[in-house]
Amino acid sequence: MGARRNCSEDISCILERAPFKKSWAYLQVSKHINKTKLSWNKDGIIHGVRYQDGNLVIQFPGWYFIICQLQFLVKCPEHSVDLKLELLINKDVKKQTLVTVCESGVQTKNIYQNLSQFLLEHLQVNTTISVEVDKFQYVDTNTFPLENVLSIFLYSSSD
Repeated sequence: MGARRNCSEDISCILERAPFKKSWAYLQVSKHINKTKLSWNKDGIIHGVRYQDGNLVIQFPGWYFIICQLQFLVKCPEHSVDLKLELLINKDVKKQTLVTVCESGVQTKNIYQNLSQFLLEHLQVNTTISVEVDKFQYVDTNTFPLENVLSIFLYSSSD
């Protein structure tokens, strides 16, 4: 019997061994962010899902876990800043997170802020999943580039 390699840190290895074999994706945010709808690196791990124009497109119906985590770095201006993360299904906002950083009148240099969102949703074939942020210029793609991720997996199939 051959030795199994340890894959505790290797996301692709973990996903290959996971019980959800039909459909999953694990993508890191693109370094070239220039609009509120985020785009993702095309060299991510995608299986049973299509990536098209910044959207994940479902190929198998069922219940999906959708997880998005983003790191923000705000060089505080003289006013407060609202950071918002939205998960969209077919262009409709299904979940959102909002936090205000950089309090007015308080002298702070840099604020690191993590925003995460989690959703369990029943999805049909050709359903699109996308992520939007209102202040895309604050998404930090340099300090923690591996921490800005969108991940989905088919939890329970309905076909």
